[in-house]
Amino acid sequence: DALPICTALQEGPEFGDNMEIYAGRKNNWTGEFSARFLLKLPVDFSNIPTYLLKDPTIDPGEDVALLSVSFEDAEATQVFPKLYLSPRIEHALGGNSALHIPPFPSGGCLIDYVPQVCQLLTNKVQYIIQGYHRRREYIAAFLSHFGTGVVEYDAEGFTKLTLLLMWKDFCFLVHIDLPLYFPRDQPTLTFQSVYHFTSSGQLYQQIQKSYPYSPRWDGNEMAKRAKAYFKTYVPQFQEAAFANGKL
Repeated sequence: DALPICTALQEGPEFGDNMEIYAGRKNNWTGEFSARFLLKLPVDFSNIPTYLLKDPTIDPGEDVALLSVSFEDAEATQVFPKLYLSPRIEHALGGNSALHIPPFPSGGCLIDYVPQVCQLLTNKVQYIIQGYHRRREYIAAFLSHFGTGVVEYDAEGFTKLTLLLMWKDFCFLVHIDLPLYFPRDQPTLTFQSVYHFTSSGQLYQQIQKSYPYSPRWDGNEMAKRAKAYFKTYVPQFQEAAFANGKL
């Protein structure tokens, strides 16, 4: 079945000449057959935020995704797919463990499997692009809501924000870390007392990863909800800082 499948793929507008085929016998005595298809996937990487592609240790090269599918027998009972990403794209998507392609389905067909992997990778790229724009919106909203309380923020990737706030004469810092796949993944809040230290000399802190949050909220709503949460959480944080920290 391999020949009509690859003919259909080659004739498709997405692939055309972007496919190589290696076929032959693994064992001339038994007649065992193997075939490997190597396809350059038509995924657009041009809109990935440039800061993710600027790692100086990575050779830029061409931004490309290659899918290798090896058929180890003529009956297609042993099929091994593997996705290869160029270094910059792998880095931008969160490392080699960030993208798991599905196994080749039993009795499956290459012409169905390849578009499935393409769509998976395209969705991942869109998550990255959307996350960048949503993080920028989030930080803009916090700048608006907290004004001079903003100490610093990441103006390139919009991944970090630090606030210096006061509650009843108690000053504290809030460090906000926005994940690569924001808003799907929730930001981490780290509260630090500016007065209290741990036994190792670090500022006393508490980390919050679970608090009122919805990825459907816009940046303005997230800033308002965060401000309300700070007011309810800070009294217990202050109490813990006095109880466990050293002045």
